[in-house]
Amino acid sequence: MTVVKIEASEKKDAKEEDLSAHISIKRLGLLTVVLVIVAVALVLIPRPANPVKGCLGIVLQQNRISCLYDLAVSSHNASVCSYITQPNVEASCYAKVGTETLNPEYCSGISKINSSTYSYCMSYIAKHTNNASMCAAVQNDSCVTSVGMQTENISTCNLISNQSEKSICLSSVGIEKALAYENSSYCLDVSSSINSTELQAIALNINMSTLLGSASNTMLINELSLAPSLQSSPRDICYIALAAKTGNVSYCSGINSSESRGICESSILPPRTENLTYNYTELLSLCKNASYSSICSKISGMSLTIAEAIQYDNVTKCSTLNSTASWVCYAAMAKAFDNESYCSYISNSTYNSACIFDISSNSST
Repeated sequence: MTVVKIEASEKKDAKEEDLSAHISIKRLGLLTVVLVIVAVALVLIPRPANPVKGCLGIVLQQNRISCLYDLAVSSHNASVCSYITQPNVEASCYAKVGTETLNPEYCSGISKINSSTYSYCMSYIAKHTNNASMCAAVQNDSCVTSVGMQTENISTCNLISNQSEKSICLSSVGIEKALAYENSSYCLDVSSSINSTELQAIALNINMSTLLGSASNTMLINELSLAPSLQSSPRDICYIALAAKTGNVSYCSGINSSESRGICESSILPPRTENLTYNYTELLSLCKNASYSSICSKISGMSLTIAEAIQYDNVTKCSTLNSTASWVCYAAMAKAFDNESYCSYISNSTYNSACIFDISSNSST
């Protein structure tokens, strides 16, 4: 009886093993089918195209470079710039992504390719983030001055080691503060020394300001700063700018040069609210109005030449002026038409850089 029970138990165990093996085989088969389906699906389902490979597959070099440049800029992916084989375009690509994202890390890819583009990239971001230390990192003094004027922070100028450039910065920021708050006490912080080179640079900075007012005010600043015989100082320009903006002739009394003071007192127009800093063509209309004959009688051919150059978009008119006046003319045209190509006519590297920097920066705002 015991033997029969053992045999029955063994048969039962064997059946269970067979059933278990059968189930395992079915599961394995089902798993295999699933894996096959997944594999086929992976093959048949279209994968997203690699846009970089797509650009690299373009045969014509210029079209390939344009594709990579546009891809990097549109996706804000600076790593794509590294595939561009033309160094200057590669540098421009990094700069474009860096300035659009205001990320200085993207500028770092330019430093070994093109130092001037690297400086522009860092300076642009510095100006738009009010970070003067970034300007100093690339030794761009005009950038430091610009940030100082924007933030009305005169201590920013301490980042400049060159004493002449530092003096230009201190005076420019001081005048900007005087205009911003319409307070002549800030003019006392502006240099009273007479230096025609520094004065012209300061006048250019003030002309770039949005606080000065109408075109006639800009013309007055240009006239007094570009005429060495008047012996005007930066502090004189501060009082003149303040009088011109507010229409308050009493500010002229602070001017040390008697001739400049006389011009200021006879030339101040009533205050104007519209921002026409670079609308030089307004000057032509003003001079046809008898009410403004006093200022027009003080304005030389330089100012009218600039106005005509802009009105007729004729850059050759600027070339008829002396060197410094012509730089002001070219910068005015660049500003009027929002076109930095006019800056290329400026032979002085400092003025040229300031012109390009200002136009490229303001074009994005």
